[in-house]
Amino acid sequence: MNQGKNIHVYASGPNAVIDFINRMIEKSVPVCQNESQLTLLTKPSDISKTLESIHRDIENVTDITAKSVISILLNLVENLFSDYSALKDKVQRLNDMINHLKGEQGKPHIKSNNNRSINDVSSEQERKQAENKNTVVFKLNKKSLQKLKEQRIPAEILDPLENLSANKYETESDFVNAVEAEIGADLTKLHITLLLKYARYKKRNRKAKLPAIKIDREEFCPVDTAVLPDDAVSKGYQEKTTQDLIIKTDNVKFYRQVYYSASLKKTYLGLLPQGYEGDYGPHVKSDIISMKYVNNMSIPKILEFYRNFNISISNSYISDRLVNHLEPFHKEKSDLYEAALEVCDYQQIDDTTCRVNGRNCYTQIVCNDCFTAFFTTERKDRLTILDILRNFGPRGFIFNNETFSLLEQLKVSKTLIKRLHEVEKDKPMSEKDIKKLFAELFPNADKGQLHRTRITETAAIAYYHQEIDIPIVKVLHCDDAPQFKLLTENLSLC
Repeated sequence: MNQGKNIHVYASGPNAVIDFINRMIEKSVPVCQNESQLTLLTKPSDISKTLESIHRDIENVTDITAKSVISILLNLVENLFSDYSALKDKVQRLNDMINHLKGEQGKPHIKSNNNRSINDVSSEQERKQAENKNTVVFKLNKKSLQKLKEQRIPAEILDPLENLSANKYETESDFVNAVEAEIGADLTKLHITLLLKYARYKKRNRKAKLPAIKIDREEFCPVDTAVLPDDAVSKGYQEKTTQDLIIKTDNVKFYRQVYYSASLKKTYLGLLPQGYEGDYGPHVKSDIISMKYVNNMSIPKILEFYRNFNISISNSYISDRLVNHLEPFHKEKSDLYEAALEVCDYQQIDDTTCRVNGRNCYTQIVCNDCFTAFFTTERKDRLTILDILRNFGPRGFIFNNETFSLLEQLKVSKTLIKRLHEVEKDKPMSEKDIKKLFAELFPNADKGQLHRTRITETAAIAYYHQEIDIPIVKVLHCDDAPQFKLLTENLSLC
C-alpha cells in the first residue's frame, strides 16, 4: 500500500510499534470520512476491504507529510495482518492434527450464507418447490372484509371495497390500483398495509389427479326420460370419477380330486394353487406382515381387524406368522450381508447392550460406506464376532502353523501346545470333532475352561483365514476390546 516510492518500517519490538501509533494519534490526521470504517472489525475479509478503502482515501489527503506517515502505518498494519493470518491458519491446522490424533474431528468447513431471503423451508430446493406449489394472489372476500372490520377500519372505506369482492388480483400493484380507484390514493396509502395483509392468500397450483387414477369399472347413469320435456336433446355424457376401496373376504372352498391306487395302496390328491397351503390364503399371510411392520399395528389390533370381517383367526397364528415364518426375509438379509462383505475389504463393528424377553443381550452393528447390518447375540466374545464375520455359517476348525502361532500369542502353556501337535495338521474339523478332542485332553469336564476357549478360538480363526466360500475381511475398524483382536489381518482402532 505504498504511495510513490517504497517506505520500509523497522520496529525493534512491541514498544516501538506502540510509540509509532501514539505519534500518529497525536498528529490526529483525518483520513477516513466513513464512520462505519471505525467500527471494530473481526473478519479477515472485512479488514482487507477496510484497508483497501483507506488506501483509496489517502489520495484525498493534501498534506504530504501526513500522507507519507499514513502510508507507513498502513504498510505496517498490512504486514502485521498478513503475519497474523498465516499464524492463525497454522495454529488451526495444528489443532486439527491434535484432534485427529485424539480420535476427534477437526474444525468443520462451514459454507458462508447465500445472499437470499430466509424462508420457512429447510433448503433451496424445498423453497423452489413451495413457490411452484403456491402463488400469492389478492382478494377481498367476505372473510377478509370481516377481519378488516375487526381491525377498526372505518365503514366508509369497507363499503366501497365490497365492489372488489368478486375479483382476484395476481399482483400487488394491480390490487393497490383497484383499491385506489374505489377509495382514493390518500386513504389507500393510510390503510394499504392492513389491506394487503388480509387480502393476501396462496393459490395452489394443483396437478390433475384424475389421469393417475386407475379405472376398475365404468357405470352409466341414465336420465329418467319420463321426466324430460318434449324438446330435451341428448348432449352426451359428463364424466365423474369417484375413488373407493373394497375390503372383502375371499373364502374359497377347494374340491380336490382324489384317486386311489389299490396296487400301490396310495392316494393321489389334486394340487392346491400356490400360496393356499394351510388354513389361510396368500393375502392373509402377507397382510399380517404388512400390518405389523408397515402399519405398526399390534397383534391384538390385527386380530380385531380380521374378526371385523368374520375371519376365524387366533392370536397364536398371527404371532407364529410374525416370528416363525420369516425365513425368506432372513435369507434375503443373509444374501445382502454376504454381498456387502464382498464389495469392501474393511468393515466397522461395535456393540451395545439390549434386552430380549427379559434377558441381557448384545446388538452387534457391522457397517461400511455401503451398508449397515444389525445382529442380536447372547454373547460378545471372540467366537461370536467371528460368527458374525462368517455370516453365521457352520463353525469349522483347523490346526496349522497359524493356529500354533496364535496359541503362543495367547500364552497357552507349552505342554498343552506340544500335545496339540499330535493332532492331524491341516485337516478341517467340525464342532463334534473338537468336542471329542477336548474329551481326550481334559478328562475332567470342570477343568481347563480357559484352555478350551483359547484352543477353540485359535483353531476357528485359522480355519476362517483359509476359507474360500465366504468373503474374508481384511481390515476391521473397531475399538480396543479384546474380542475384536486377532480376527483379521489388520486392525484399525477408532
